[in-house]
Amino acid sequence: MPYVKEYRGVNEVSERHHVSYSHLDFPVIDDRDYFLDSVVDSELAEDGTGTYKRSFKVNGTVRPPRSGIVRVTVCEGYWEITAGEDKTRSVATYYLLTDP
Repeated sequence: MPYVKEYRGVNEVSERHHVSYSHLDFPVIDDRDYFLDSVVDSELAEDGTGTYKRSFKVNGTVRPPRSGIVRVTVCEGYWEITAGEDKTRSVATYYLLTDP
């Protein structure tokens, strides 16, 4: 992925809950990093119907900020994929709120 300098899984809290770390290296602004809690809120049924949703939010308590990198303090959102009634199409939604 562009601008991702480092990505790693930090903790698998459960099968549906993971903590990850990302360090982003942008060409014009200062580097950013953050820890994210990522949780599967809902899954598709075995027949492919229903909705899959994975939400995420910044977790600022995992480790202290690193020198020279701006720690992202607001980052939350979700991926939501809903199967269509005919099972040949899906609707995907991506929501993101972040700062700085």
